Amino acid sequence: MAMVINNTVLSNFSLVGRLDILRKLFGKVYVTHEVREEVLRGIEEGYTFLEGAEMEVGIGKDAWLELVGFDKLAEEQSFREYAHKLGYGEASCLALARHRGWLVLQR
Repeated sequence: MAMVINNTVLSNFSLVGRLDILRKLFGKVYVTHEVREEVLRGIEEGYTFLEGAEMEVGIGKDAWLELVGFDKLAEEQSFREYAHKLGYGEASCLALARHRGWLVLQR
């Protein structure tokens, strides 16, 4: 089953330098644009351990941390609904999981 990861989980594995565990356990993991933006903001704020995660995020079948966005209007509508109470990263992960039947790697 496909999985999408939120920033907290991605950051925690990055902090201890063990993104490889995620890759070994799950193979491919999806990262939303909103989660990637949170990672980029963290790097700008000086959290250099996030650079490893940013380097792993890619596009296409060869990327194990694959960048993904909303494909359907319903996904974006759910995102906007969830974003009233959650951060954008969490809201985007939940919206995709709901509409695509994915699991969310979340703390």
